[in-house]
Amino acid sequence: MAIGRIVVTAPYSHPRSDKLVGKRVWYRYESGYIFEQYYQDKDTIVWTAVGGELDGYSQEEKYHCFEIADNIFFITWCEEQTPYSIEENVQREGPWPVTVVADFNKMIATVSFVNPSADGGADYIVDQGRLEIKE
Repeated sequence: MAIGRIVVTAPYSHPRSDKLVGKRVWYRYESGYIFEQYYQDKDTIVWTAVGGELDGYSQEEKYHCFEIADNIFFITWCEEQTPYSIEENVQREGPWPVTVVADFNKMIATVSFVNPSADGGADYIVDQGRLEIKE
């Protein structure tokens, strides 16, 4: 199933934010994953794997960013497909939702996402890590 858009149903107290636009941030997760997130504009995020089995893999997605407290952001997107095996060049069709809470006061992040599993299903993963602003 293709994802056409993110539906925001209750934009009441946390307005969309463009404070991250133009920033390049590395997320170093406890699992060992390192991702660079580049907030290209208020609608487009480019994420790139840094190191590990996905090293250099990159995707561009439509995202939403909300500032939920001073310098704390709720960032979310949904991937139409996601890499399963880089060696075999295998992608799995989605939707694959991703949600990040990035606290730039403490320079920590918590991410939750759904990822393909080896048995053909999906795993729900929660990971935490450190932030590093690159530009």
